[in-house]
Amino acid sequence: MKLFSKIIKWSILALVIELAGFFYVDKFYLAGITSFNIKQVELKKVEAKKKLDVPVPEGATSVSVSYDGKYVAYILDEGINVVNRESGKNISVKLAQYTKATTFSWLPDRDRMYIAEKGTNYVKFSSYDAVKDNNIQWANSSSTEVKIVLPSSKYEVKDMAFSVNTNVQYISIGNSSRTIIYRFNAMHQFTKEKEYYTKLGKIGVMQLEDRFIYEDLAKKKMYVEGYASISRSELLTNTCFLGSDFDDVAYLGTRSGDMVTKIYYGLLKNPISTWKSIALPTSVTREHIYVSIDGDIYIDDSSSGKVINLKTSKSSSYSGKLIGVYKDGLVSMENNVLKENKIK
Repeated sequence: MKLFSKIIKWSILALVIELAGFFYVDKFYLAGITSFNIKQVELKKVEAKKKLDVPVPEGATSVSVSYDGKYVAYILDEGINVVNRESGKNISVKLAQYTKATTFSWLPDRDRMYIAEKGTNYVKFSSYDAVKDNNIQWANSSSTEVKIVLPSSKYEVKDMAFSVNTNVQYISIGNSSRTIIYRFNAMHQFTKEKEYYTKLGKIGVMQLEDRFIYEDLAKKKMYVEGYASISRSELLTNTCFLGSDFDDVAYLGTRSGDMVTKIYYGLLKNPISTWKSIALPTSVTREHIYVSIDGDIYIDDSSSGKVINLKTSKSSSYSGKLIGVYKDGLVSMENNVLKENKIK
């Protein structure tokens, strides 16, 4: 009890000293200060730099733009060229020795791409940062280079899918009759996940959950790991995967033949019957549909030279062939020159 009494007394003394200090500062130290100097600071709006018209060489393939439209990349002579559309500077990406670029894909939220590089009987992967002009070969936690030995030289990287939130990547490698799926974790350690003796279409992965998505072209069905029954929904026929956004909303298309006629979107955990749907004003192939990471849906009506935002019904015009849609604009190519177009 004596110890407890001492603790109480010292606590009260400390509180009295603290209150006395506040009283002195308020009544005496700050008593003479009657005005304050307040300065208004105006924040200047940063104007987006103008994008330049960029020439693209004859023979260039896989032409695509980064998420903010600042960079364009393409494959030429088994290498990758990246052009800064604000400065016009052209850069040749440095690949690993004795490899050639087979495919690449821009990340949806930064000026970085993942590249598949093929050797004689193997494939390697790298990450290219366009801002730093730096290409880093993938290596695992023990600094061992990531290399997948191919069953034969006829095998190619078919598709790449990745989540920037979970930092998981899925790679599809195959030939005309066989497809192997590899999964990479955040440390670039990989496992052989599945092997299919059927023709697969597009692969994908959700953004918040590590759920692998693939299309079986022979059965005309789509499968999602953990939600296989989604492919058997009565609402969906000849289903294709269009993408996913940062809220983990999945976007699926139903096709008549090769043409998408309707789009469904919602959370995988909810029944398809509760999802929202949009009937397309004109049927297009899956390649003419763009789903942004923010959840906007655009279709390219190439016959009229317009891109339509299906959620707002606003249309934007372009000339030539549409190359890509990014968060602030459209990029089209006319007479081998990339042109900037405004988006509504």
